[in-house]
Amino acid sequence: MKFETLGLRPELIEGLQKQGIKEVIGIQDKMFTGILTGDNIIACAQTGSGKTLGYLLPIFQRQENIKKGLQVVILVSTHELGLQVHRQVELLAANSGIFMRSVAVFGNANINSQIKMLKTKPQIVIGTPGRVLDLMEKKHIPAHLAQTIIVDEGDFLFNPKNIDTVSAVIKKA
Repeated sequence: MKFETLGLRPELIEGLQKQGIKEVIGIQDKMFTGILTGDNIIACAQTGSGKTLGYLLPIFQRQENIKKGLQVVILVSTHELGLQVHRQVELLAANSGIFMRSVAVFGNANINSQIKMLKTKPQIVIGTPGRVLDLMEKKHIPAHLAQTIIVDEGDFLFNPKNIDTVSAVIKKA
């Protein structure tokens, strides 16, 4: 299926083509409309199946309604996954010409530099639940502004070890 059938903005289609992505993958089609309209979505797909674009595309699609400042929190299980998501946001923004800024925050990294980056008022904050919660509690992430929360790799983040922290982030938003 072509991205045009989703009603994707031409600049997003162009941005995807610059990445060599020409067609919608099943998980992207299933997630697009629900996320775009603000529904709660649970999606399950293998690594490498296009999940990241599945949730980023509707966020970029509605960019005209997104102003400077936090709109989306993406919780990830690892530093590495967070950096991959952050790079995809940067790549999609650069290739499409749609202004979207993200900041990645993780434990075991310099919190002061993360706080400094958060002062740029990104639309998307990507991070591990513990660090995101810490920065919310310290008022560096304005949780009340978040309109969308994505939990990437829910099978890991909703396990007994992480569920309390993830739930606390969701409650703060």
